[in-house]
Amino acid sequence: MTRSGVCLSAARSHRCGRRAAAVAIGALAVALAAPAAASAAPEAPAVIATITVGSQPWGVAVNPVTGTAYVANSFSNTVSVISGRSRMVTDTIDVGTFPTQVAVNPRTDTLYVTDYNAGAVSVINGRTNTVTDTITVGTEPEWIAVNPMTGTVYVANISDGTVSVISEWTGRVIATVTVGGNPVGIAVNPMTGTVYTDDNSGTTASVISR
Repeated sequence: MTRSGVCLSAARSHRCGRRAAAVAIGALAVALAAPAAASAAPEAPAVIATITVGSQPWGVAVNPVTGTAYVANSFSNTVSVISGRSRMVTDTIDVGTFPTQVAVNPRTDTLYVTDYNAGAVSVINGRTNTVTDTITVGTEPEWIAVNPMTGTVYVANISDGTVSVISEWTGRVIATVTVGGNPVGIAVNPMTGTVYTDDNSGTTASVISR
């Protein structure tokens, strides 16, 4: 005679017992894992520190390799260096007049700061926190991006409607590209070398080839 859910022989009873034990163990594992999964839910974002830097901080960048953050203080004409570990300012670097944006090449630990009023870019050695070069670019440079794969730096010059292309290896402008009026943002794809900048005075974005 057979009935649903009942084993008919000793051998089958043995197999059913093993199967039932496996099901019970699996259920226990799920029950034990549930509280851990619930407790692993991410916390809501919150401010964990407030750090005093210079006057009128404008742009900020982080070196993902060293964990160091850099803040351009436009009214102080300085860059504040912040330790990602201690969340404290560890150094202050004097740069050109009205620094606005910072870009970092993590492969070489080099910083680039746009000096808006000076029409230049300050080059900083991230290991020593010293200015090693000042490169003249266009009029009122603000936004800046660096391609760490090629060592090329791109500077959007607002009043010129141009992008200055700087070689990290020579420390000089190797090209000037005319784009839309008042470019105020710039970004680079390090995998393709393509650069994008916006036309703040119109409705277009310019795409620059490698």
